Amino acid sequence: MEDNEEKQLSLTGLEIPLILAIGALFFWNSPFLLPIKLLTVFFHELSHGLAAILTGGQIVKIELNLNQGGVCYFRGGWLLVTASAGYLGSLLWGSGILLLSLKKGLSRYITGAVGLIFIIVTALWIRTLGTIGITLLIGGSLLFIAFKLKEEYCSIFIKFLSLISCFYVVFDIKDDLLDRTVPISDASQIAKCIFPGFMQSAGSYLIGLLWFAIAVFVLWKVFNFALNPNRK
Repeated sequence: MEDNEEKQLSLTGLEIPLILAIGALFFWNSPFLLPIKLLTVFFHELSHGLAAILTGGQIVKIELNLNQGGVCYFRGGWLLVTASAGYLGSLLWGSGILLLSLKKGLSRYITGAVGLIFIIVTALWIRTLGTIGITLLIGGSLLFIAFKLKEEYCSIFIKFLSLISCFYVVFDIKDDLLDRTVPISDASQIAKCIFPGFMQSAGSYLIGLLWFAIAVFVLWKVFNFALNPNRK
């Protein structure tokens, strides 16, 4: 009986990062969160490109800017997959990093691996000086953290980073597709191919709503698992 009670009371390792992430939501427009937001934008654009490659296309180049904007230029690929891959792909990146970081002793390697991804993508597909500066700075910072921070602090950092990335995806879908602050979106590109002209606006909204529902469902499942002290 006592052993069971101890298991119920045991911490999941996600409490501190989650508190920090929720606290960060109250300072969402702070410049201190910009690098993490840019990381999510990076994964959004990279996911478009990887989807193109997986469906027979190729990446031409990737660009980011300090206004939290980005674009992935690619040739070929299946539009339904490539357009959907941005938001849902970056959600999978954030969720995947979070789930991997739950394993003890992996946080340092995960942080370093994400840093290396930035460096490799910079070498392969970044062509503008501004974007090179952004990606190398973020990638180098992640590598520095992986080598210099103690495992326990690295664990808190990478969990916090992944949580913010997941939250950002949900806010981004709502802002771009449901609140309609972006006139031409990934969803509108799909809507043009699926719906007739007079239904494209409504179709774009429906696609955005579907992505939003998928994102919330995925996050609920991930958090339900991550916050379970008895997970294996």
